[in-house]
Amino acid sequence: MGEDFDLDFDKIGEEDYQLADEMALRKFRKNVGNPSRRRQELEMLLKEELGKPEEIRDAQKIAWLEEELKTFEHRDS
Repeated sequence: MGEDFDLDFDKIGEEDYQLADEMALRKFRKNVGNPSRRRQELEMLLKEELGKPEEIRDAQKIAWLEEELKTFEHRDS
């Protein structure tokens, strides 16, 4: 207590985003062996990303998730 901290809130936000992204990727890798679980995880991540305000959505992530989900559509047909 009583310590002075020089906080860079922009950096903290970036670090939090990166950590959350890494955690999601680790969870995603666990699901790779179970296709139905992987598909559910992809759908959940896409829904979560699309639920964000447009100005903070990650367009690359959305495009990647949509491409991954298309691979399941090809498998099912």
